[in-house]
Amino acid sequence: MIQPEPSYWLMMKVKLATAMRTGRDGKKTLEHLDADLPDAVVKHILWRAYHAFRLFHKSFAHVNHAQSPVALRQRLDEFFSGYLMKLTPTLSHPDLVSALEGVHFLPLDRTSYLQTVSFVQDLEARFGNVTATVVLWRHHLVSSGLKDLLDLKSFYDYITDPETGKIADGIVSMVKPKGESVIASRPTTLRPTAAALALQNAHSSSDISSMLFSALTSRSSRFTGFIVPSFNPSEISVPVHPKKLFIGRDAEEMFVVLYQNQDELTIALFISTAESHSQTVPPSVQARDRTFYTALSAFLESRCPHLSSVISDGFSRTRKISEYTDQHYRYLYYNAANLAFKTSIGTSKSAMVTPEIAQCLNEIHEDFESTALNLTETSVRSVAEFWILARKSEGREFYLVLPKAEMTLLDVDEEMQKLTHSYFSNIFLD
Repeated sequence: MIQPEPSYWLMMKVKLATAMRTGRDGKKTLEHLDADLPDAVVKHILWRAYHAFRLFHKSFAHVNHAQSPVALRQRLDEFFSGYLMKLTPTLSHPDLVSALEGVHFLPLDRTSYLQTVSFVQDLEARFGNVTATVVLWRHHLVSSGLKDLLDLKSFYDYITDPETGKIADGIVSMVKPKGESVIASRPTTLRPTAAALALQNAHSSSDISSMLFSALTSRSSRFTGFIVPSFNPSEISVPVHPKKLFIGRDAEEMFVVLYQNQDELTIALFISTAESHSQTVPPSVQARDRTFYTALSAFLESRCPHLSSVISDGFSRTRKISEYTDQHYRYLYYNAANLAFKTSIGTSKSAMVTPEIAQCLNEIHEDFESTALNLTETSVRSVAEFWILARKSEGREFYLVLPKAEMTLLDVDEEMQKLTHSYFSNIFLD
C-alpha cells in the first residue's frame, strides 16, 4: 500500500503461489510462497502504476475535483482494468527488472551523440512550439529534453512497453499492423523470452551481442510515419486529433507527437498547451493544423534516415567495447542517479538465470535498500551452482553471477575486480 497523493491511497492484493510440501511424518501441507514475491518489487509496481495513471489523467484529485467522484471511479476502473493485464507476466516472474525500473541508455561515441544533439537543436529551432524532444533507438534512450527524471521514466516506461500499440489506449492507436507493439524490444524480465531465444538460434555465437539491441520482431516492410497523432499528408480531408499527456512535477498538460523511422528510430515531441503573449496562434489551434504536421513530416522524412544511419554506425563502434563482457559475464548494473540500467542476463541461453538466482538477486537488492543494514558489498554461494557478488556505491548497484560454485572467494573477488576495473572503472573506486 502507498499514499501517492494526500487523502488517496493505492493498494494491491496479490494471490501468492502455493506448493504442496511433504513433511518428515509424511503429512502434506500447503505452503504459500511469499518469498517469490518480494515486497520491494510489489511497492515499485504500485508506484509505476500510479505514475502511469498520472501520465494520462494528471492526478486522482484532479479528476475528482474537475469532474466528480463518479468520474474518478470510472477512470480508475477503465485504466486499471487494462493495466492489471500487463502486470500478469511481471507478477509471475518478479525480478530486478521490475524492482529497479531503469532506463536503457544507448552507448554511443561522442561524434554520433553530438550529431543527434545537432538534429534536435535544428528541429526545435525550426518548430518553435516544440518544448522538449526525446530520441529513442529501438528501446534505448539516445537523448532527452525532459527536465525531470520522473517525467522521462513515466514516458519511457509507457512508450517502450511491449504492450503499447497492441490495443488503442487513448494515446497510441493501432497505426502499425494489428497486434504489433510500437517498440517491442525492451526486456521486461531477466528470463530469456521466446523471441530472444529464436533470434539466438538464427545468429552465430560471435554475433550474440547484436541480439541485445535487435528489435524482437521482423517484417519485410518497416513502419515509417506518425504514430501520434494519426496523420497522413495525402489525406487532406481527415482532421487531426492531437493527444495530450501530463508532464512534470506539476503535471503540465502537453501535446505529444510521435514519429518513427523504419521501426528503429523514434522521435517524441512535446508541445505545451499553455498560451503566451508571444504566440500568434494558440497551441490548441496549431496542434490541429495540418500545415504544421506537413512541414514536420517533410523535415523528419528528410533528416531521420541520415540520423538513423549515424546512430546505427555509432552504436556498432561502441558495441565492440562491451561485446566480450556481454558474452562472458552475467551482470546487472543500475544507477539511481540517472536511472541507467544495463544487463547481459536473460539475453541468451548462455546468460540464463535460475529462479533461485533471480530470488537471490531480489533479496540482495532488498538488503541494499535497508537502512538498518547499511550494506555496501556482499557475496552469496550456492553449494552446487553459482556465486553472486554484489556491490553498492553512491546509489549505483552492480551484480555479478558466476556459474562456478567450485571457485573460492578469492577467485570470485579477482573476477569482480577484473570486470569492474576493465569496464566499470568509473563506477567503483577502491
